[in-house]
Amino acid sequence: MLQANDRVNTVWTFFEPVVTLLTSLGLLVVWGFGTWRIVEHGHLSVGDLLVFVQLIARFYGRMDSMSRIVAATERAGASAHRIFAILDRVPSVAEPVHPVHPGRVDGEVEFRDVEFHYGTRPF
Repeated sequence: MLQANDRVNTVWTFFEPVVTLLTSLGLLVVWGFGTWRIVEHGHLSVGDLLVFVQLIARFYGRMDSMSRIVAATERAGASAHRIFAILDRVPSVAEPVHPVHPGRVDGEVEFRDVEFHYGTRPF
């Protein structure tokens, strides 16, 4: 899981700046072309340019959200892989060939000198 998370982070550290750069360049091109159309030809009004830029900005926002969903999906896939690895694990204690069925049991359970370790850390 750590390796998959590192892979996602490596891709994301490259992908996010590239998406931001392309978004900024796209908006710069739209502003430049729109300004040129207004000044040189008068075929476009300032209001039309502002509306178009606003629509482009919303589109880029949605694209950014979709790219974040891809990263979240990669992390979820890595987590699912780890969960399935745990579920597919074969128990180290074999099931008895002839199990003993105790029937109804009455009484108490008492734990003495019981320890629990999570990895190498005792609790």
